[in-house]
Amino acid sequence: MVFKYSTNDAQKGKVMSSTATDKPIEPPVCAGPDLNTKKPNFTLPPGATDCHAHVFGPRAKYGYAPDRFYSPPQVFLQDYLNMLAVLGIERAVLVQSMIHGANNGVIVDAIAKSQGRLRGVALIGENISDAELERLTASGIRGFRANLVARIGVQFAAAKKLAERVKGLG
Repeated sequence: MVFKYSTNDAQKGKVMSSTATDKPIEPPVCAGPDLNTKKPNFTLPPGATDCHAHVFGPRAKYGYAPDRFYSPPQVFLQDYLNMLAVLGIERAVLVQSMIHGANNGVIVDAIAKSQGRLRGVALIGENISDAELERLTASGIRGFRANLVARIGVQFAAAKKLAERVKGLG
């Protein structure tokens, strides 16, 4: 089988086979983190915060977006929390990745399990309901993704409209 992966297809997150059915194939698995985090030879200040991290959940529970650029290795929330503990980082902001698409369940569940250490940035669509915005806020989400380069999250015009809707949510 021959696979086609052109620049344009990669930018759209689509990898197609060249068979008659043109079924999407699985994107590559990215390299995982080093799970043997070493304690630094200095102490971070109180309240040190990792301000942009991704966590992934099991595919069977959270699903994977069909247009993702890669698949994650089997590394989950507890691995990330262990790394934070070793480094002395007290808090973190989880940013929803394209792996699970707009299913923010993985970061909402992670925040719920974090005993107040985590907050999140969701991946939402411009047509999200006010009730869902309120639910995400109550679960610890404090922002949404707008990425003009990778086209992950809402685009600029939609982000401006959403900003007006969420400004009172906190």
